Amino acid sequence: MDLKQVADFDRTQRRMFADLIGRVLADRDLHLMDDDEIDDVIRVCQFGFGGAWAPKITKLAALYRPRAVPVLDGHVGMAFGFRRKDLSTKGNRHGLSRRQRLDGIVRALAAYLKDHQPAVARLRAAVSETVPELAAAEAGAGKPPLISDLRLLDMVIWTAMDDRIAVSDGRPVKWLGRPVGNHIPYETVAFGADPAQRYRVAVRHREIQAFVPGVLHRRGPSYGSVKLSLRAHLRARTRMR
Repeated sequence: MDLKQVADFDRTQRRMFADLIGRVLADRDLHLMDDDEIDDVIRVCQFGFGGAWAPKITKLAALYRPRAVPVLDGHVGMAFGFRRKDLSTKGNRHGLSRRQRLDGIVRALAAYLKDHQPAVARLRAAVSETVPELAAAEAGAGKPPLISDLRLLDMVIWTAMDDRIAVSDGRPVKWLGRPVGNHIPYETVAFGADPAQRYRVAVRHREIQAFVPGVLHRRGPSYGSVKLSLRAHLRARTRMR
């Protein structure tokens, strides 16, 4: 994001963004939302202005609603068969406008998580042995897990696509098979004492490399199975709209 985009995110744009994000439930996971609640998430993902569309807007929105708003960057777009820039560019792709592409992906992610809860639970159980921050919520604690199901799926998709890009470029993969290093508690890399700030750092998995190797080392859902399943959900959701 350059200085012009920061300047363009003026008071009017900030108020519009705040209004949209305020409509998204803070205590509800994406896959547990009803259609109207998912519509609110989609409107956040479709918000933007010149040079700042879904890849940038959703990264900001996910800080405020980590359980509900997916990060829709180029890697996620590629997992659904689009090009890396297709969630930013306005033109039609595969017969879908940008707004329709975002709508379909959000609904597909919600449906995937809803339909694959046993797989997500198994993945959590496996990786939490080495990365306790990824553990499921304690029974009866009344609190959600530190890292939501949506963020966990984001890690799998993003790193899988990052490796795919590396293979396409003739470079060695970075994530799959990466040795699991010593565990780094998220508190040690957080800045400040504010719990909200610590949480933002914890969910920025690309900058906390101790998290992702633990996920991939345990061979959770394979890239192929996730990709095919997500595409099937996208096609189904698009036909239903």
